[in-house]
Amino acid sequence: MSRRNCLLWLVGVALLLGALPASAAGSPWQVWLYEDEIGRMTLINDSGTALRQFILPAAPDSQYSPKAAISSDGRLAAYVGAVYPAGGSASVTLYVYDITLNAVIYNYPLPADANNSLGFGASVFNFSADSSSFAVGYAASGVNWEVLYFNLATNTVFSLRADSPSSVAAGIEAGFGFLVPTVQANRDGQVTFTMIPSGTEGAPSYNSYTWIPATGAVTADDAYVMLDADTLALTGEVVMTLSDPRFPNAVDPDNGFPIFNTLHIYDSSVGGRFPFYASPTDNLFRARFIQGGERVAVLGYNIFSGVTSWLILERSGIVAGVLTPGVSSVNITSAAGLLNGFVYTVGGYDSSTGTTVYYVETRLADTSYHAESVWNSSLGAHARIVWVSDNQTIGNTPFAPWGQLTPPSAGVGNGELRLNDSVMIQTTEGDLLNVRSGPGTTFSRVAQLSNGALVTLVEGPRSGEGFTWWRVRTASGIDGWVVQEADGVQTLIPVAAGPPVGASSLLPAPTPLLPANGTVYNIFPRTTTLVWSPVDGATVYIIEIESCLPGTNPLVCEPYITTNVLSNQTSYTFSFVGAQPGRWRVWAVDVSSQEGAKSDWWTFTHLQ
Repeated sequence: MSRRNCLLWLVGVALLLGALPASAAGSPWQVWLYEDEIGRMTLINDSGTALRQFILPAAPDSQYSPKAAISSDGRLAAYVGAVYPAGGSASVTLYVYDITLNAVIYNYPLPADANNSLGFGASVFNFSADSSSFAVGYAASGVNWEVLYFNLATNTVFSLRADSPSSVAAGIEAGFGFLVPTVQANRDGQVTFTMIPSGTEGAPSYNSYTWIPATGAVTADDAYVMLDADTLALTGEVVMTLSDPRFPNAVDPDNGFPIFNTLHIYDSSVGGRFPFYASPTDNLFRARFIQGGERVAVLGYNIFSGVTSWLILERSGIVAGVLTPGVSSVNITSAAGLLNGFVYTVGGYDSSTGTTVYYVETRLADTSYHAESVWNSSLGAHARIVWVSDNQTIGNTPFAPWGQLTPPSAGVGNGELRLNDSVMIQTTEGDLLNVRSGPGTTFSRVAQLSNGALVTLVEGPRSGEGFTWWRVRTASGIDGWVVQEADGVQTLIPVAAGPPVGASSLLPAPTPLLPANGTVYNIFPRTTTLVWSPVDGATVYIIEIESCLPGTNPLVCEPYITTNVLSNQTSYTFSFVGAQPGRWRVWAVDVSSQEGAKSDWWTFTHLQ
């Protein structure tokens, strides 16, 4: 079975210090916390009791890695200890510690100047599902970079280096000791890693690859293009924050830095990634699957008001509720999903502060979510969540389908290119269009397509090497990345599907119902619910919302949100941007992707 179809682990398997929860309501949980300053591990439960505390063993005077990885069963901990003696040679060691045996069961020396991936990211997915293997990466001057796969059952080590033939063939940069391969998943004999430049974690996206240690094969991977990602073990789905230039609010106007304005989902069932939520006001971070995978929580920092809030999202992309923690965003240091909600830590960075663990119940509550303080550390302890007990194996499946946002008009050539559209390949003078394993000319060529070939757009667009790339799939199963334009020729031409024979090509406009046209709100937060009449034949509704300048007549407005709502839903709830007027309209889309007539604009105003 491939990594994309992760095993549904058995509910009855016992965890380290307690059984897995048997029901949704009142499910107990436990959390391991890690302090990298001193290597201390603390296990707490949902009542705030510290069940166990110890220091991870390492050589005297070791500096611990910023992050530690814990196996999904809570039994093994992996971390790095580095000793830098004055005037002497450095010693850097990877340790695997058995928490149940209280013993180091494996250690491996790394180069003295190694910059290991546990400084960038660590999770249960560094270990295999059965805890029999562990994967980690590092960068160093002597080897440029290396990914290590440890079979803990046989004490064998597999290595992928910058100069390995499969790395070179896949077009992975050597990095000269500055590109750190950060392991994001180790499942079913496959290791997926993301290439992160040392000292930077702010690029819009990164290149990611999957390596099979048993064969040495390496291919480009699009499931993990960001470190700010979370994987749902039940399904292999990956949620991540991304700066998506196809939507508003993608770049800071003052400094040009990327703003992570969207949430993307990598849907392992279809092998593709797409956006399901976009914010025109927030910089998004710490996206986590919560409530057993039924929902997603993400921190949103409003770039206009400076307020940070937890957004609770349905899989459709609708905001189910908002929680304002009441603390600065920089003080939220970690978060993890649970069966009934999620937990997060708040802490400072000096000896006068400690760490507080908060729990948020989302399953039984309405939109009035609140954070409950569960545990407080001693002063000076800066602990982060590295493992939770009840989010690894169960959830209320089957889950609701993901919403899929249609980017605002991205017109090119003879029409718009949108995900899931059928397009025709256009080349001239008998040329063939190269299909590559990744979005770049350095990726291997997997096929060539001739003029007139029909393909489906399954992912994109992505920018690389001066080109715009789309991932396409043919009816015969060819799957890879192609350029949108080459040598001035538009290579991807939208194909109008057209309505079924005998069917109307235009659905009627829905009728807006609530709020009444011209409604004035005097509430905060500015939670607004739009309701409209259903339209027969609709498969999806498109909602367009604009924010308007106060005191303008006629209204001067600009786009705020454009999103999709499933056909069985005729309402949409969101948080409006400010104390000002707004307007909205809605229209339906039929089974042939034909857009129907748009409703009239209806207005509303928020006073606070």
